[in-house]
Amino acid sequence: MTKVVTYAAIGALALGMATAAQAADEGHWYAGIQGGVAMPGGETFNDGDAGLNLQQELDGGWAGGLLGGYDFGNLRLEADMTRRYNDMDEIEVFNAGGLGFPLGESTAQGETTANSLMLNVLLDWDDMGDGKIEPFFGGGLGIAKLKYDDIAAGMNALVDDSDTVFAYQAIAGLRYAITEAVELALSYRYFKTEDATLQDALNNSFKADYDSHDLMMALVYRFGTEKKEVKQPVAVAPAPAPEPEPVVAAVEPAAGPEPVATPVVNMGPYIVYFDFDDDGLTEAAQDVLEDVTEAAKAKEDAKVHLSGHADRAGNEGYNEALADRRNTAVAGQLQRNGVAAERLVTEGHGERKRAVETNDGIAEQMNRRVEINLK
Repeated sequence: MTKVVTYAAIGALALGMATAAQAADEGHWYAGIQGGVAMPGGETFNDGDAGLNLQQELDGGWAGGLLGGYDFGNLRLEADMTRRYNDMDEIEVFNAGGLGFPLGESTAQGETTANSLMLNVLLDWDDMGDGKIEPFFGGGLGIAKLKYDDIAAGMNALVDDSDTVFAYQAIAGLRYAITEAVELALSYRYFKTEDATLQDALNNSFKADYDSHDLMMALVYRFGTEKKEVKQPVAVAPAPAPEPEPVVAAVEPAAGPEPVATPVVNMGPYIVYFDFDDDGLTEAAQDVLEDVTEAAKAKEDAKVHLSGHADRAGNEGYNEALADRRNTAVAGQLQRNGVAAERLVTEGHGERKRAVETNDGIAEQMNRRVEINLK
């Protein structure tokens, strides 16, 4: 009955995860691989038909698998498939249950594996100063197949059996954005199952518990950041101001030369757009900067103010640095065009001042820009 309830709960959570992801206007799917160290606690075998009661110690082993899910911004729904593997170290026998083990500690052989499928709910905390590191925490429910392969002590066989049981885990960790689409995550996971029901070498039934402290590292790729871009707007300079109407001087006998109309200089804003996760200047951006150069040369007493921006794909710290790099690219090109460095004033805003409002984690072309004004 417990397994039926478990499968029903997991199915309901999976259905809710898929429905919520389909209904969400913002967010993205992601997938990754993970691996690390599995350090199980001391396992007990007891409640046996023949009175078996012992504790086994497992060596530290490895854990690895796949993960994937949907990121809503500060909430993630995630599934992970993980395999944990450990060799037997020793057993301490309190009651041999007729299996012929001596009481006390004995060296043991064999191996234990735990193959799990878990559905997790994770909360991200992105308010950490410069945002370079993002903590997360959460938990999950699922199932695990516990397999005990040829567990024995000396010539005495103990168990060679498996069982599928309910499992749960608590998770806490940190993640760091390598780029806007790729991130590295380090996590601690406490994993535990309900007691497995096994058959010993004499076909007597007994209970076995299992838990593990896991240190995991994951490499994750976030899909959909580029797919959400409807079209690439073309970087444009502001429309030139209309030429002033010529001023005709009144004709007088002693009049001097006719006055010359003063040209009007476009002070901005000029906008340069950038490709996803990039600080390179496109051909359209180069054209805009030519117009900025002409305006700066015509208005020699004006400072040229650069305001760098990024979209919300990637964490806040990464986007701060990306906005600064975009400022640097624009400033460098203006200097090559002949604008003096001392006239340039730069300010990076990261993802804070958005032209188009989006949820966290969403790529938006209109937000990847440098705005230029002459003041």
